[in-house]
Amino acid sequence: MTTSRRGGHTPSRAAPTPVEPTPVAKSPAMHVTPNVVIAARGTVATNFSDASQSRALDMRNLRS
Repeated sequence: MTTSRRGGHTPSRAAPTPVEPTPVAKSPAMHVTPNVVIAARGTVATNFSDASQSRALDMRNLRS
């Protein structure tokens, strides 16, 4: 949020009304979408890692 505000300060000085609404409208969407994607990837990664670990344990048990 701080980075977006810093980047938005310079253009907002030149044209406050037309420039401010667009970054404010875009920044939340840009912030929300990556978080959702990261959250989805995180759940998939954890599930995949758990499955791979369980398979590795099964292989170890079969070998022993």
